[in-house]
Amino acid sequence: MVKQTYQVTADTIGKRFGNVVLFRNIHFSLVTGQSMAITGPNGSGKSTLLSITAKLATPDRGKVVYQRDQKIIGRRELFSHIGMVSPDIMPYRELTAIENIRFAFNTFTPAEDHVHDRMEALGLYSHRHKPVAQYSTGMLQRLKLLVATLGTPGILFLDEPGSNLDTTGKDIIYTYLDQVRPDIILCMATNESTEAGLCERSIYLGTDHS
Repeated sequence: MVKQTYQVTADTIGKRFGNVVLFRNIHFSLVTGQSMAITGPNGSGKSTLLSITAKLATPDRGKVVYQRDQKIIGRRELFSHIGMVSPDIMPYRELTAIENIRFAFNTFTPAEDHVHDRMEALGLYSHRHKPVAQYSTGMLQRLKLLVATLGTPGILFLDEPGSNLDTTGKDIIYTYLDQVRPDIILCMATNESTEAGLCERSIYLGTDHS
């Protein structure tokens, strides 16, 4: 299979709420295999910039452009190329992990053995038939990451992926990200220096971007 190359480019992105300017004149460009952390204090707009980059929110100025193999990806088809993990996206608690995956993808796509391999890598395989309501915080976060990456997205967005996790849970997630990162664009919002260190580039919010 020929590997597809993605590119995401942000040009003069700015966002304000009323009289409060969160950020302005944000520029970056990322291609497949590259990663970027969005850092800064609470309230600086990390999650907002992440959402704007994923085209889940609209900037007040500037634009974000996606390309696959140097061809523009339109907004209507974009969401089949991205994966996202955030506190606002939750699996169905009354379903098991397997049932959540089947619901998300209609069937096991890609192959079922690939799904099982990913579950094993994230320490979820032995819990695959357990209702998500019985999952710990760490297991829930790992399941969200699993669902976000099973469709082999070209771009992966993570909003504080290690939040509220213990050291073991974080290590499992970070190891998994190291495995998938060469084939994707990775963009994460984080307060943690360890997470930011997983990325080769970073943007710090909370200073004047004029």
